[in-house]
Amino acid sequence: MNFRLNSSLTTAISVKNEGEEAPLVVGAHPYFIVKGNWRIFPEKAKRLIMKDKIPTGEMEDFTITQGEYDDCFLLKGNVTLISDYSKVTIEKENMDFIQIYTGQPSAVAVEPMSGAPDAFHNGIGLITLKEGETATFTFKISVRL
Repeated sequence: MNFRLNSSLTTAISVKNEGEEAPLVVGAHPYFIVKGNWRIFPEKAKRLIMKDKIPTGEMEDFTITQGEYDDCFLLKGNVTLISDYSKVTIEKENMDFIQIYTGQPSAVAVEPMSGAPDAFHNGIGLITLKEGETATFTFKISVRL
């Protein structure tokens, strides 16, 4: 894993399989301070339907609004979190899922992931690396106060 910090934080996760065929999902868990009302853009996404916090394999169209979340979304492309405190943009590559978690006061976790929770069982976003293959995942966090 490599980190690069300048006016933004770039994280690159590179995994090389040096053994037999292996399943792979990666993710990160950044939290961001929010003040007042917050919004996520794009606000339209596919929400994974969960049972006991495990995706069932089904998805539904969903509009993300301020509220309480511990949910996974299929949301390709960049994601922006805006509040009275800051504007945070996450540019992601090979990480089409995000987990939104609001269980900490005055913070929202926007977690880029390559697959859904429990992907080893439900297969949502799971990739398989053959021997000698490498997969790279990146995300860049830019913050404007």
